[in-house]
Amino acid sequence: MTTETVYLEFADVRVTSTKVIIGGTTYFLANITSLKIREDSNLRAVSYVIGCLALIATIAGISNASAGAAIVGALVLVVAGFMWWDGVSYDLILTTGASEQQALHSKDRALLTRVLAAINVAVEQRQLRP
Repeated sequence: MTTETVYLEFADVRVTSTKVIIGGTTYFLANITSLKIREDSNLRAVSYVIGCLALIATIAGISNASAGAAIVGALVLVVAGFMWWDGVSYDLILTTGASEQQALHSKDRALLTRVLAAINVAVEQRQLRP
């Protein structure tokens, strides 16, 4: 009888010698063919566009002596700056024989790196077993 070794366990993530459980979805280790971390920076791209438009509105408001337009443009520029600063998140992508799936989403790249490393160790140990 084989016992299941736990390589990582926290919150709704569990990596064992036979499976990976993330948020209630189970991925069997034998079916995982590749792993990667993908950066999702769509919000950053949107913030560039909003920031450029806000900058134009601010400059137009100042050049036309329109305090209201200048203030609104400056406030939107601040919002765009916050969106840019907070705009990157990361996805852990698991590929099986059937498909590629986003298994975990987080702003914390280090967290996803820990999960990826635990899965890699579990796969290596599985391959070493007779």
